[in-house]
Amino acid sequence: MPFVVLLVVGAMWFNGRRMRAQFLSDNPQYGLGVLAQRLGLQLVQGDPGYNLLVNNRDTQVAAAVPLIAGMTGNTPAVEALATGQHRGHPVRFVFYDQTRVEKGVLETVYTRTFSCSIEVGVAAAVPPFELVLRNENEYLRTEQRLDAPAQPFGHHALDPVLVLRSIEPRVAPVLAPVLGALMAMGYVHILGEGQSVRFVFTALGASTGLYYAETVLQVLLAIADVLEGKPAVMVPPPAPPPAR
Repeated sequence: MPFVVLLVVGAMWFNGRRMRAQFLSDNPQYGLGVLAQRLGLQLVQGDPGYNLLVNNRDTQVAAAVPLIAGMTGNTPAVEALATGQHRGHPVRFVFYDQTRVEKGVLETVYTRTFSCSIEVGVAAAVPPFELVLRNENEYLRTEQRLDAPAQPFGHHALDPVLVLRSIEPRVAPVLAPVLGALMAMGYVHILGEGQSVRFVFTALGASTGLYYAETVLQVLLAIADVLEGKPAVMVPPPAPPPAR
């Protein structure tokens, strides 16, 4: 390999590492340890230094590709669990990410298993419901989990922005007073069922949604409160991301 090519490759490698280090420095809020602190939770499983936005997943996926067709490989599973309690509600943050790679003769298939959510317990039976943005970003589309009709909030500001699906028409008006902060967010996916409400993130939605983790948690707590018959706690809208 000519010396000049070695210089170019070395410069690209060095610049890549420098850019990654700068990106990590600019986005510490996505580290598992920092995220747990932001949510007021205790990280009980996972590497506190692992950053959900800036990590070596791409390198691990490339390394997991088998050399021989017909074989499979897996990236190391990244798991995290943070737990705690707020206003009498149990709270959990759960994360899991792993990619399976199947080497074929003509193609290689990548299957990613990704799960990320903030969950708040409710001391009452929760009517099944699903809440999303009416007009989702094409890259941040959610996967519909509940086969149910849309129920109106009866609120002139909420109805054009949010959609709530449920077989129970009374859920939307009950939740309406505590949902205003969600209108400022670019990604929303809340599920209610059993005795919990949770905000679930897609792999692409996590970077957008977790930027507002504190607001997400407060909205979930407010939803849990009203479902238990407690007074509504208004959640202020989040501040927009800083201009770069």
